[in-house]
Amino acid sequence: DKGDVALGSYILEVGAYSNVLNADTDGDGANDGQEIQAESDPNNLQDTPALHATPYAGLDVSDDSGLWSFGGPSWTTRLGWPSHDHLDTAVSRSADGQTSWMERTVQGPAYVSFWWRGSSEAYYDLYSYTVDGVVQERYSGERGWQRVSLTLAAGSHTVRWSYEKDESESSGEDAVFVDELSVIPASSNLEVSQGGGPVSSPWNIDFGTVLEGSAFVDRILTLSNQGNLGMEIELSLLPDCGFQLLDAPTYLEANQSVNMTVRMLISSPGLKSTFLSILAPGSATPAPLIELTGTVVPKIPVMELTQGGAPVSSGLTFPLGNLPQSIEFTMRNLGTATLRPVVSVLSGEVSILAGSVTELAPGEFGTLNLYFAPSTTGVKTAEISLLTNDANHPDTRITLTGTSVLPNSGARGVTLGQTGGGTGWQVGSGGELTVTGGANNSQSYLEATYQGPGLLSWCWKTQTQAGNDSLSCTVNGVEMANISKKNGSWENQLATLPEGVCTVRWNYQKDGIPWTGSDSVWLSSIQYRAFEGLRQNWQQWLFSTGLSSGSGSTYLRGGLPALLAFLGGVDPYQGPQNGEYQPILGNGVFKYRYGVSKGVSGNLTQRPVFATEIGSWGTRGFTQQVISEDANRIVVEISAPTGGLPKGFYRLDAVGTLPQN
Repeated sequence: DKGDVALGSYILEVGAYSNVLNADTDGDGANDGQEIQAESDPNNLQDTPALHATPYAGLDVSDDSGLWSFGGPSWTTRLGWPSHDHLDTAVSRSADGQTSWMERTVQGPAYVSFWWRGSSEAYYDLYSYTVDGVVQERYSGERGWQRVSLTLAAGSHTVRWSYEKDESESSGEDAVFVDELSVIPASSNLEVSQGGGPVSSPWNIDFGTVLEGSAFVDRILTLSNQGNLGMEIELSLLPDCGFQLLDAPTYLEANQSVNMTVRMLISSPGLKSTFLSILAPGSATPAPLIELTGTVVPKIPVMELTQGGAPVSSGLTFPLGNLPQSIEFTMRNLGTATLRPVVSVLSGEVSILAGSVTELAPGEFGTLNLYFAPSTTGVKTAEISLLTNDANHPDTRITLTGTSVLPNSGARGVTLGQTGGGTGWQVGSGGELTVTGGANNSQSYLEATYQGPGLLSWCWKTQTQAGNDSLSCTVNGVEMANISKKNGSWENQLATLPEGVCTVRWNYQKDGIPWTGSDSVWLSSIQYRAFEGLRQNWQQWLFSTGLSSGSGSTYLRGGLPALLAFLGGVDPYQGPQNGEYQPILGNGVFKYRYGVSKGVSGNLTQRPVFATEIGSWGTRGFTQQVISEDANRIVVEISAPTGGLPKGFYRLDAVGTLPQN
């Protein structure tokens, strides 16, 4: 038979040129007849029958033939046009009523992509591709090159391309073309890093040692999927393990990195240790085993107790000498939690002075001031219990001892002493204090401290060398009263104390002249009235009364100097009350009343003085006692006998420093 067969770009007339078919025109080892039968180009050295016998060669993939299967009319490789890459392509032709297919086995997970097109009789000749027998796309007619991308899960899968023709007729190129097949194994690969460096098993993340309740301690882990397939990830910790995960991811896209915070909880003290569970199914690299460790140190108070710089432990005894007496302890909190001391007096007449510490924050210190003031004389003992929330010092026991010499006197401290051969003060059978004898020019003193302002009163008497040996009282070094009588009886006396800590000294001073009399002095009934409430200084008083200018010597109504009105609690416009600041003579006794204000601030105080001659003022020859008292002031009366005195002068002094404008 004669007829024309069109193959590519050449035309041969069958039969007429049979002798030509034996030639090898392109020199590829196959004669032209063999190439025509294999549908390869006899004029193209690269287009060989062997190439066409391997259809998947046109898909640009290096594959084992065992991965491929074919059915129906054969698929071939076609070089050049009509490939997508202009190099080669797999082509399927099919006969009427037949189906030609090509399939590849793919081991998942994997990414599969390819280009394909078809040219067929519309609606009748169909081309399609399936995955595991499920049609993904099916077309007919003319369709240009389209790219297809598939993601296959784990396991074995079959991708099939098919060309199915009906019983008759053809149209177009009557073929399906597949090109540039790509099969890329898909995998996820978890990488965990910390601080830029990789984390491998076994791995420890130590959070160090931190204080309970301090700032959170965090560590950052970076979770990266280094694969080309997204992955699910599950991160977890055991309940109540002392750690917490923040921003933990549940899925990582391909090539995605996420920072995650691991936090150690600091609300519960103790050693912390647990493992971070990481589940990453399908990861090419196993998830690392990560241990989390750390220590939370509990907040605890730690008491340091000292006295005079020396440490104090439970069971110590502190001899205080003469009582009443105060003692100060220093307490410091060396811990990390608030220290709460509670002081209990188990025995003895001890009080806790105002300002003593009741709570100490970490690093703070304070003082504990105890005041041992028995109500009777004699040797005394007191026991104190100091309870704290410091587990190492739950109950510190302190014992105080001393000899009570000024019971109920209000003194904060008492010192007895003598110089120059003095005999010193002794406690008498009735609780009074007494000094008997002593060398010439000797002194026996009793010194007490008080917190001013206030009024101090006492009784005293002397049986001494009158006018020579004397018993005096000084306040902060200023003599306030003096007595020197040969056969004296008990007399009342008092002194006002200014604001602040005041030192009061009763001193028996003997001169250098010998004397054979009783040579004794007595002191008793010492009492102290501390002034409470609001106080104002001189300048404030001037302003509040409208006397914004003037000096202490300015005379007010009734002839009273302004400064004495201030110290005496006198209204500057109404003047003194009846009977005050007026001398009264009668029955051989001189009397004079003045006021003591409880609201004076500063170091000013008052004292009366007496002189038989102007210029020789002293503090002898009179007694003082309280006449009346209210919330704001005290009225004091001076008394002195006038019998036998040729003449006398009394004066009320303001003692101290006057504030200046």
